[in-house]
Amino acid sequence: MGAAASSSAHKSDTPSTPIEKAVSRSIDRELAKEKIEMANVFKILLLGGSESGKTTIFKQMRILHLDGFTRADKINYRYQIHSNAVDALNQLIEACQKFRIVHESSIQGYVRDFLKFRTQTNNDQNDFELRSDVADKMHRIWISGPIQMAYKRRWEFTLLDSAK
Repeated sequence: MGAAASSSAHKSDTPSTPIEKAVSRSIDRELAKEKIEMANVFKILLLGGSESGKTTIFKQMRILHLDGFTRADKINYRYQIHSNAVDALNQLIEACQKFRIVHESSIQGYVRDFLKFRTQTNNDQNDFELRSDVADKMHRIWISGPIQMAYKRRWEFTLLDSAK
């Protein structure tokens, strides 16, 4: 009884035909090329709590080392900025209510219009557009005394860091 296997029962791992050898060399070249490319890739793990700036660092790296933002990116960021401005002003108006800070009669209509706009945009966030008339009302509300009083007490309630 023999313990060795027949050579015809096992196929060799090395390519035997010229075509197989050529394919093998091509694959080896591609693997070597990818290895060199991967050696030039940097991977960064950003850890931190929410709102700690991880995305901001990523965006800054993209601006500095790549071609910046695409048109679609700019439109998306514009929406995010407008949305944050609306949310921050709403938080300030809620703080005025919490602290019983009364709005001046000259801006009460603006506040009412803004809150109506915010309700409408919350129901239809895919069609959010910050029109110039709403932006003007938001500015008038922002510069009002009651909102500035609430802003000075911002550590007492939740307010987006980008509120100012």
